[in-house]
Amino acid sequence: MVFSPLHWIPSILAALTLLSLAANPFRKQHKTLSAAAVLFELLGLVGYISAGSFRFLPIDLHTFHVWIGFSALSLSVFLFADKFSLHMIRPEMHCKLGKLAAILAAVALVVGFSMLLGLVPTQIAASSQNNTQELTSSRLSEIEAVEVSRHEASTAWQPKEQCY
Repeated sequence: MVFSPLHWIPSILAALTLLSLAANPFRKQHKTLSAAAVLFELLGLVGYISAGSFRFLPIDLHTFHVWIGFSALSLSVFLFADKFSLHMIRPEMHCKLGKLAAILAAVALVVGFSMLLGLVPTQIAASSQNNTQELTSSRLSEIEAVEVSRHEASTAWQPKEQCY
């Protein structure tokens, strides 16, 4: 999981900005707040990628959070970049998609807070049961080491068969 401040601080700011845009969409600063939300979302994505645990599968709570956050990011970037076709032709669709992006951001925010505060388990049991390989060590126990060294000592001085 990613508990990097470079991920969660900009992501929280992006979610709160999207929620404020959805609550009051007829502001004079709508474009400026939209640009700030996209910037915060992209900074959060950079923080997530730089933490080194970038994954979309297997599906667990963390990857659900990733999918929801990435969907909110994609939708808000699309709405910010689309100035002509959707916004000019069907402005009501722009508003509905903006509210959907805010809902996705709110869900990602709640799931992220629950993971950050430790209120939910970090892995679902089904995903941890798939790991059938046990961690092992290359160190031998003392008894095994003595047995191996005795075996090597007893076979070291035996003449080797030669092929003629």
